[in-house]
Amino acid sequence: MNQEVLKEGRLMKKGSVSWKSRHFILSSTKLAYFNRIGETMPRGEIALDSTTTLNHVSKRPNSFQIITGTVSLTVCASSADEEKDWREAIENAVRQIEGDYALPESQFDREWQIVSATGQDFEMPTNYEMIKAIGHGAYGVVISAVDTSRDERVAIKKIPDVFEDLVDGNVYFLMIMAYQSI
Repeated sequence: MNQEVLKEGRLMKKGSVSWKSRHFILSSTKLAYFNRIGETMPRGEIALDSTTTLNHVSKRPNSFQIITGTVSLTVCASSADEEKDWREAIENAVRQIEGDYALPESQFDREWQIVSATGQDFEMPTNYEMIKAIGHGAYGVVISAVDTSRDERVAIKKIPDVFEDLVDGNVYFLMIMAYQSI
């Protein structure tokens, strides 16, 4: 990486199926991860900008989610202190992007949970409580839930790797637009 390294070390990264140990390097504009120390090509990365948020993941201790735009990355530290160090380093990098842009505290402290249904993990805010799995198929899993903040029943669909394929991504987008008009 050509940029100054702000922090580096091992974190567990949540993949679509399981958690894997990765070597992470935080610079002023991105968080990149590698299989091993010394590799030059990252296995993946998430850009940081003024919209980047950090969310606590309540189901797994010492874990949190980094979200920028439509991209998210869920990681887990080995201890509460290590989680705090990583969160502070990322928050500081985000603040520096906009020249000490003051981010609201809520941007870094929204509570999240992970619930499982038919082999899929759903990452969602804690104001949603899962009732039951409704169905599953080739395009994902649907659960029934209650939004406790509005006392409203909702259906939540999880489509793994939703934008891996452009054609499928277009189909999903059209599905979402159709559901909104109902």
